[in-house]
Amino acid sequence: MSPADLAERERQIASVRQTLGAKAFADAWRAGRAMSLEQAVEYALTAPPARRVPASESAGPSIEQAASPLSARELEVSLLLARGFTNRQVAEELVISKRTASTHVTHILTKLGFSTRSQVAAWAVERGLAG
Repeated sequence: MSPADLAERERQIASVRQTLGAKAFADAWRAGRAMSLEQAVEYALTAPPARRVPASESAGPSIEQAASPLSARELEVSLLLARGFTNRQVAEELVISKRTASTHVTHILTKLGFSTRSQVAAWAVERGLAG
C-alpha cells in the first residue's frame, strides 16, 4: 500500500471505530477477519449500504453521502466511467480484475436504474462529482 493509501485506510478505520464504538467495532473486525476470501467478496457485493452519518455528526458531507446509493468503490468506478474508461482501464487503474470492474459497472447501472455507461457519466457530472 502506498503511504497515501495507508493514511486514508487508517483515517477510515478510525472513523468507523468512532461511529460504531469500541466494542461493536472490535466485534465487526473479528467477524470480518474470520471470513474466507470468498465470503468477504460475497459480503462486499451483496451487503446493504452502511448507515450514513448525518452531516451534522461528521466533519462535512463526504463524496459517498453526495453519491448515495453507491458504495465508495462503486463511486470510484463511476468517476472513471465519467472519464470514459473501459472496463479494462478501470481494472488497471484500481488494480482489480476486469471481471470485478465489470461487476461494479453492472451494480452501478442497476442501483441507479440506468442502462448505459454514458448515463452514469452524466449522473456523475450533474452532481459535480466528475472533475
